[in-house]
Amino acid sequence: MNIIIVVERDYRISDPDMRDRYIGSVCRTFEEARELVYAHRCRDCDISASYVNNGTDYTVYSAETGEIVCEYFVRLIGHD
Repeated sequence: MNIIIVVERDYRISDPDMRDRYIGSVCRTFEEARELVYAHRCRDCDISASYVNNGTDYTVYSAETGEIVCEYFVRLIGHD
């Protein structure tokens, strides 16, 4: 069984130590993790994906200003 986690980094929070948080529960597939990311993204934002060695990084941009609102880090941390 795959163990995939999603961590959100929310730049709208002013304290850098409080920006990162674990989202949801352990996902079994990258498709489940992607659905979790899209369920948490804010309205009126654009999203882009970058593929990394053991997962995917999602960056959410404000559609009005182009500023990065938050990032999601999807990582495979264990598998059979």
